[in-house]
Amino acid sequence: MAGADVRVIADRTLVLEVSAADLPDAPGSWLTLWDEWTEDRRPRLIVVHDVDASSEDLEDVAAVCQEWVGEDSALVLRYLPLHDDDGSLAGLLDLLTEEVRDYSSGRLKVSQCDPEHRALTADARADLVTIVATRAESDDVLDAVLRLMPVDLRGEFARQFASGEIVPVIPVDGVGVSELQDLLDTLSG
Repeated sequence: MAGADVRVIADRTLVLEVSAADLPDAPGSWLTLWDEWTEDRRPRLIVVHDVDASSEDLEDVAAVCQEWVGEDSALVLRYLPLHDDDGSLAGLLDLLTEEVRDYSSGRLKVSQCDPEHRALTADARADLVTIVATRAESDDVLDAVLRLMPVDLRGEFARQFASGEIVPVIPVDGVGVSELQDLLDTLSG
């Protein structure tokens, strides 16, 4: 995949696909459609391909996309990429659950994030939790987060995605397909 383009999935989700290795300097004609979906508060998400160690950092790609789509679209990183020794995408770290989704053996292995990864991703997780908690329907969610109490934000994340309040950014290069499908499945359930 090169550049950036959009497609509609099952008439319910607008997907912007971008390449971290070949990010355009400016958005294309797809921006008009994106703005319509934003105005209608319909679900949108951004899929980032070519996420290897030699390409643009996922956070940098998200920042460029945020500039393109404007502040009316609250872009959030749900997963951070984990790379193999050769730089290829080998897994994802789920910032909401702090689970490592490791595909390096060819089969999915899920484990809890180790302290080293937790420290490295603390800022990205805090950003995600803050965005989801401050947009929550119930003040109890934000209160629990502020009190540093454990709170499961997956349901609130799914609600905000479905209502177009947040726009997930997800790396997909073989790895990430299952997580993308899980996200899309929240719209039909």
